[in-house]
Amino acid sequence: MLIFKKSYTFSAAHRLYNPAFSDEQNQAVFGKCNNPNFHGHNYTFEVLLTGEVDPTTSMLINMVELDALVETHILDRVDHKNLNVDVPLFEGHITSAENIAKVFFGVLQPVLPTHITLVGIKVQESQNNSAEFWNTDLVCLPVG
Repeated sequence: MLIFKKSYTFSAAHRLYNPAFSDEQNQAVFGKCNNPNFHGHNYTFEVLLTGEVDPTTSMLINMVELDALVETHILDRVDHKNLNVDVPLFEGHITSAENIAKVFFGVLQPVLPTHITLVGIKVQESQNNSAEFWNTDLVCLPVG
């Protein structure tokens, strides 16, 4: 199986907060990431794709086309935004790296060309924290 990977970056603020919890529970569970004034990250996320390589271009997907899809459907919605306040995609979701990966997967999968399969999304929140959401229809393990 061939996997094509492309990385993107964005900056955003968020707060880890569960409205079902008391203030004390939120603080105990999320610590400093529960700051009521929010905090920010310079995120990196990777899009992993598979499919048949076009024999005339030797590419799985034209990067200009992929960049435009990611820009329109993800980056324009999240870059330099407060994920909790400004981004309807995250309404009803705690804005953890895990949920960001899952939401991005759900947004990108239906807009890709039909000959392309989204393998997964990896969201790197910091040097030490990342989350990956994988296509459960595929049997594959993360590479690298």
